[in-house]
Amino acid sequence: MLAETMIIAKRLFTLFIFSTMTLSIMGQRIEDYPHRLDSLLNCHKDITYFRSPVFAHTDSVYSPEYKCFLYYDTDSICKEFIRRGTYEACTDMMIHFYFAIMPLLSRKKAANEVEKMERMARKYKSAELMKEVEISKVFILSMDSKEHLDFRLKQYKRLLQSFKERKDTIRQTRVMEGMVNNLLYSNRTFEAIEQSMQIVKLAEQIPDNRYAFREHLFFCAGDLYYRYGYYEEAIPLLKKTLKDSCGYSERSVFLARNDLGLYYRAEGQLDLSDQYFRSMLESTSIVHYRGQYDAIAMCNLGKNYLIRKDYPRAKMLLHKGLTLMSKVDSIFSGGAYIALGECYLGEKNHQQTKAMIDTARLCIEAFKSYDQLASLYPLMSKYYASIGNREASIAYMDSTMVWNKAYQKKYNMSYVFHAEKKVYDAEKKAQQEELQVAKMEREKYRNLLSGFAVFSILITGFYIFYIQFRKKKNRSLYQQIVKEERIQTELSKTKKLLEQQISETQPAEPDSAQPVNKVLRNSSVELLPRIEKLMQTEELYTNPSITRRTLADLLNTNENYLANAIREGYNGQTFSEYINSLRLKHSHRLLRNELSDSIEQIALNSGFSSYKYFHKLFREEFGMSPSEFRKISNN
Repeated sequence: MLAETMIIAKRLFTLFIFSTMTLSIMGQRIEDYPHRLDSLLNCHKDITYFRSPVFAHTDSVYSPEYKCFLYYDTDSICKEFIRRGTYEACTDMMIHFYFAIMPLLSRKKAANEVEKMERMARKYKSAELMKEVEISKVFILSMDSKEHLDFRLKQYKRLLQSFKERKDTIRQTRVMEGMVNNLLYSNRTFEAIEQSMQIVKLAEQIPDNRYAFREHLFFCAGDLYYRYGYYEEAIPLLKKTLKDSCGYSERSVFLARNDLGLYYRAEGQLDLSDQYFRSMLESTSIVHYRGQYDAIAMCNLGKNYLIRKDYPRAKMLLHKGLTLMSKVDSIFSGGAYIALGECYLGEKNHQQTKAMIDTARLCIEAFKSYDQLASLYPLMSKYYASIGNREASIAYMDSTMVWNKAYQKKYNMSYVFHAEKKVYDAEKKAQQEELQVAKMEREKYRNLLSGFAVFSILITGFYIFYIQFRKKKNRSLYQQIVKEERIQTELSKTKKLLEQQISETQPAEPDSAQPVNKVLRNSSVELLPRIEKLMQTEELYTNPSITRRTLADLLNTNENYLANAIREGYNGQTFSEYINSLRLKHSHRLLRNELSDSIEQIALNSGFSSYKYFHKLFREEFGMSPSEFRKISNN
């Protein structure tokens, strides 16, 4: 019995120890393990720029930020883009090229790289890459002056309209994000906020699985709202960004968690604030500048412990964060040094407090981050009060009030409300205009339909009348042509008969008359019958290359006599007009009789080398087209 009791007691004791250890482990936090924090910083400190296996070493540019050369090859980047098909499939590579490589290049060199992209897009007929070319041409524009910024913004708007017409939502958001940055750079804050509202609306239309950087769009708007104190809209947007990153360049998850941690600290919810900063340290995402985000989270956790007056832990976290941040970001380091000064002041270590104040001032002066004076001056006021310098303490307290007013003026919520009202008014106006336009379109459509019906009836009636009139006219012309042809035939027969009778009754001329005939043989009276006979028997006009010289040689006369004879005998016609009249008469005979030949063939057989020219002359001569003439003759 005693043995059984001892066994049960041992089991209960083991269970108690196990439970105690489990609760102890569950209660411990990442900041309870300083060595783990060191491991995080050491592991992530070199995760700086994107390294792609497709980047050849054709070109390089020195990066002062990374203190090394960055290698790239535009052709290999374009080929990889074309192979993958879309920007969404190779976002990390393109972001590195656009925002790490391009800004370091000279204006001329950047333009050359964009030209390479355009050549590759045309060579491989890639519509997607050509869209990237359009965006890149705007991205590389100068921002050196107000005029350049205005021109750049104008190009952004043109590009945005183009992508709207092509219904390319993702590129619309990218262009709008560029516009926001352009507006903020130009100190046009309310316009930037207005544009951010539009980005959110577009982002909500994009499916989550279509664009990996969709969360980044929510962060851009949320961060802008947060910066200007519009927390009601900022916090929901920032919480939409909390999903772990799936891309190297997608850092929004860390930035959003940092903003949320700062917000809940300001609200006095330190435990919730701690959770967001710890989630940054515990995240498995490997992103650009991951080491710096670890350091930022450590410093912010340290500031939370400062508020709790846990100075040893606050100093430990701040010092660990500063080991990295002091090398890469002096502006953030200035804020960390101010927090360390608060820690040392809380411990009554005036010497270290003064050292931290002086270091923070150096950081602020070096990078002109004067917004931090709103945090530094209260520390200096408390420091001088603690060492008994009342006048200096009051002076810095007054300076604190001045800088707080300046800060509130800079980040004024009225910007947001102004932008929101402008968007609302624009949407309402657009809706009213759409309704009005829809109503006008319906009325316009009805009027057009009625007008079209009446017009169609009129046109149909006119067309029927015109066809009937044309048929009647063409029949009349055809009958006239046939009648004239019969008359010409009868006249020709009569003329031949008369000539035959005259030649039979006229006595032979003596030899002395021969010289007279030689003189007269070139006269118009003597040449015309010979010309007509030659044309009727030989049909020389059917030869497209017949010339005045050729005919003159056949008649044993010269060109001038020939031209004069034709002009006198045929009512002033030139040689070309006379030949064309014979060809036209020949062609209308063929059109009536040679039904198997095409009109083009008949034109060639009649001596015309150009069908268009034949068609023009035929209509001018007979008042109808060759096809209409044939149709009437067949009927």
